[in-house]
Amino acid sequence: MSEKEQGTFKPQFGAELNIESIIGAPLVAASKANVMMLTGQAQFLLDYCFTKRIGDFRLCCIVGFFRSA
Repeated sequence: MSEKEQGTFKPQFGAELNIESIIGAPLVAASKANVMMLTGQAQFLLDYCFTKRIGDFRLCCIVGFFRSA
């Protein structure tokens, strides 16, 4: 009897199911999101906490909150 007659089915996976892309795609997406977040944070700090002078950056604000014990 053939497989069709016995009711068994063995799918032939080829390019449809690539384990590396299934596992790797979420990791790549998380890595890209992390890079975007860190870039945004660094740009925020440079824009609002530093002034750009010729060739360097100078700290323009220091905000500290202290709680007395």
